[in-house]
Amino acid sequence: MSDNWQSINEFDIVFISYDEPNADENYSALMDICPWVKRSHGVYGSDAAHKAAAEMAETDRFITIDADNHVDPNFFNVTVDMNKIGSMDVISWAGKNEINGLVYGNGGIKCWPKEVVMNMQTHENAPAGDKRAQVDFCWNINYVQMNNIYCQVMNNASPLQSWRAGFREGVKMGLVDGDVIDPKNIKMVHDKNYKRLLATSVAMFTIKTGWRFLRNGLISPERRPGTIIFCAHDGVSCSTNSRTHCRDSSA
Repeated sequence: MSDNWQSINEFDIVFISYDEPNADENYSALMDICPWVKRSHGVYGSDAAHKAAAEMAETDRFITIDADNHVDPNFFNVTVDMNKIGSMDVISWAGKNEINGLVYGNGGIKCWPKEVVMNMQTHENAPAGDKRAQVDFCWNINYVQMNNIYCQVMNNASPLQSWRAGFREGVKMGLVDGDVIDPKNIKMVHDKNYKRLLATSVAMFTIKTGWRFLRNGLISPERRPGTIIFCAHDGVSCSTNSRTHCRDSSA
């Protein structure tokens, strides 16, 4: 099969914001390097916000950039071999988390098939019996995770934003198949997620807003205020091991 390299600029790009304190600043910076970007603002619910973005897009696939993102201008030089991407696959470029320093898919740039977004039922739109879909997209959607880092996830522009980011990490990284487990069995979680939890716990000692990020996120299922379910005693390095279907046209 021959290659089918496409520039990411062939897809509509939508900036999704709700109430992030750094949204306007980040959107303005993005407009400087991508003046054709569209913006979806103020739509409540993650599922609904992504559907609103899909409705704005005029291409079969579209790219989403979260409001807390600082985007690397080199992203707009990227091409993707679409012969290696399934028609229903979501392409995910890693983001670097400002608080814990980790690099992974959370908060990173995504390229969605419109059909997937319009048909998915996640978050606030998830069926009552589907715990995984109630938490996130990742369990019911197939991601192709890229190695490349093209954004900085700046999720600590205010105490509230930092709290929400930490709550999300502390809860989601401690789940097994989208469901809570006994904190005593925390090592049952996926190995990479466990390491991310450990690294996040280290962040509370080194970054000012990391304390809020950790203290309010890594709590027990009983929601005891300030109760950390585990503690790390040393630093953990975490690498992204993924398929490489992406290249910079500038390389």
